[in-house]
Amino acid sequence: MSKPFEITLENLENYTKSQLQDENVKYGLARCENELKEKSIKKLRDHLETLKEKKTCTFQIDNGQILEYTYPANKTRLDLNKVLNEFFTTS
Repeated sequence: MSKPFEITLENLENYTKSQLQDENVKYGLARCENELKEKSIKKLRDHLETLKEKKTCTFQIDNGQILEYTYPANKTRLDLNKVLNEFFTTS
């Protein structure tokens, strides 16, 4: 089974507008069929850069205790998003 494509900050330009918009939707961003590819790239780039800047995240299940997690060295929220996405999309 081949690994699905991975859009990163380094290779955004290599993907189609449709693939970029699918990636935006995966992160909870809006899909706009009328926007140009360049705007889809900018929207995704801004979001991915924001994910890289975060140093901690918090988890809360229902009304339980809020837990704060500090990312390991050289890891970011983007890395965590990839792990979670893979977990929920593989069978």
